[in-house]
Amino acid sequence: MHSDISGIILSGGASSRIGSDKAMLEVGSKKIVEIIKDTLQGIFKKVMIITNNPVQYNFLDLEMHEDIYKNIGPIGGIHSGLVNSGTEKNFFISCDMPFVNKNLIEFIITNSDFNKITVTKTKDGLQPLCGLFPGACICIIDELVSASKFSIHGIFDVFDTKIIDIENEFTGFSKKLFFNINTVKDYEEIKNLI
Repeated sequence: MHSDISGIILSGGASSRIGSDKAMLEVGSKKIVEIIKDTLQGIFKKVMIITNNPVQYNFLDLEMHEDIYKNIGPIGGIHSGLVNSGTEKNFFISCDMPFVNKNLIEFIITNSDFNKITVTKTKDGLQPLCGLFPGACICIIDELVSASKFSIHGIFDVFDTKIIDIENEFTGFSKKLFFNINTVKDYEEIKNLI
């Protein structure tokens, strides 16, 4: 169990294409956010959630924080997590990725450089919302927000970033690991992947 790294769930999206909070959708017998919470609690001593709807997540019994910079997307959630975690190293995961497992997270941690952001890529592209971010990113995010640059990819342009080619380096790779929910069709597909 890692006590020097916080596990942080990002749950700030509007889920407008789904019509409801995707973190609350059920996969099997659990809500997606519960699956992610259980995975993280098996790895990290401290697990928290970044949400602008804290009442909705009270049932998780997790430390919760709202975005400091509101309505700017995932970069705002990452900033709030870094500011509030109390650890220099922080693992972030989006609230709609129920198949990310302990083996994958431990692989990312083992292959990270803790002075750098560490994220993965697949043939489908970068997976920015499943990775390690050091606390030193706070100042960079402050600068990006001040310049009205809200893309999470902007962080990678200005902060040392290690990108792991997860398909070629992780023996437990499966395409479903990074499957996330953006549409009702995605949700139906995810239920069939269990």
